[in-house]
Amino acid sequence: MKRRDVLRLGTSAALGWSATYALKACSRFSSSSSVKLSLEETRGLESASVIGTDAYHFLKDVGKTFSGTTIRLITEDVPSAQVAWKLVQEEFIPLTGIKVEWELLPLERVLGRIEQDIARETGIYDIMYCDRDWVGRLANIGIDPRALLENSDLQYPKYNFEDFFPSLVANMASYQGRLIAIPYDIPIFIMFYRRDIFEELGLSVPTTMTDYLATAQVINEAKKPQVYGTAGQWKAGHNSLLCNMTAWLWSHGGSFYHADGTPAINDERAIAGMEYLLAQRQYAPPEALTWDWYGEAEAFRQGRVAMLISWGEWFPWFEASPMSQVSGRVATVPCPQEIALRSYRECAFGEVPGISHCGGSSLLLSRSSKQQEAAWVFLQWLTSADTTTRVAILSNTNGVRRSTYSDPRLRVGFGAQANVVKYFDVTLDAIESRMGVEPHLPNWIELGFNRFPVELGKLMTNQQSIKTTLDNMAQAAAQVAQTL
Repeated sequence: MKRRDVLRLGTSAALGWSATYALKACSRFSSSSSVKLSLEETRGLESASVIGTDAYHFLKDVGKTFSGTTIRLITEDVPSAQVAWKLVQEEFIPLTGIKVEWELLPLERVLGRIEQDIARETGIYDIMYCDRDWVGRLANIGIDPRALLENSDLQYPKYNFEDFFPSLVANMASYQGRLIAIPYDIPIFIMFYRRDIFEELGLSVPTTMTDYLATAQVINEAKKPQVYGTAGQWKAGHNSLLCNMTAWLWSHGGSFYHADGTPAINDERAIAGMEYLLAQRQYAPPEALTWDWYGEAEAFRQGRVAMLISWGEWFPWFEASPMSQVSGRVATVPCPQEIALRSYRECAFGEVPGISHCGGSSLLLSRSSKQQEAAWVFLQWLTSADTTTRVAILSNTNGVRRSTYSDPRLRVGFGAQANVVKYFDVTLDAIESRMGVEPHLPNWIELGFNRFPVELGKLMTNQQSIKTTLDNMAQAAAQVAQTL
């Protein structure tokens, strides 16, 4: 399961008649439950629900053509999608008359449904969720959005595709330089720390890899076992372990592949990264070896961990969720500076080294869609600057457009707090200058979700050495590359 499954507002729902029930039943998990702003209060000068705006007239006029049409999409079930669904119901459907069926499921089930649809050529889903790890596998399923953007008759007002972060367009929504989808969300690694504990112990915030370990040691010596210096998402066999490992691989100058496509995962830089990974175990709760991203985040939320490098979107959950033991005491800063950093030009298959591992996704319009034009209208509205900004405000999640971070609406409600402003600023810096991206390969799923986490699990539980682990990973990486 993906790191955000804990935050989803429903266990698995085809959003339609059951949407209201799902929202009410599970709202206690939503980081946005503490936000007092309503949908109406987040409206801006370009919102489609404001009578007279260009977006309003566009949806009303286009809706006459497609009214009564049903479009279907499938995505991972996360808070931002739940907020977007509310906007669909209150803005898009009433203005256009287009019916929308939105299926929200845990990540692994999303891929299964998509692959069934593709294999059977049923064309059930008009719009499909594409996790960053799936880009290579789904590259030929979607319609090139650039061709659609040139259709002036269906061009959403002030859509401005150039507003999307170029790094996300290139690394999440493209394959081998070809655009296949539209950026949708961007969870990314940043650093969290407990202000109160750092002040109590007179600690400075670590800015280097060496300082990070040294700070974790000091905290352990002073606070263990009530509070540990750090933690990890180190569950054997789980993709979360690989995500964690990449931060240390890349921050020590390593990578999965060399530029010629041969494995780099077992070179001396990768070994140094794994030594750093293992060194953290002594400063983390023993249970960290059983935690995925949720277990790690829950430990921090319950006050058991003083410092953590993990998904930035956990911040609202730490700060504002019910029963959080650390609310008001969490600060966010950029990850420590890498010891060395291999250039993306020295890597292959679209790999981009960087300590801030990204796990984002995009949305693709299926070639098999029977309602391509109506689906394109919806996809533009859903990923427009106004909609994405409103979703970010109401779910306290990261935006995929540059304009979201400068929009004054982001600085109201929950976002008016100084520590929340800092959180968005740190996230923006991670996206623009610190982002790490795993290779894009058609069979990367087999490595990232199966083989690599199993090998790393054996390493973390002392079943095999660093050399054996990395040699096994290199062999698997070579086999996958040879199939291209």
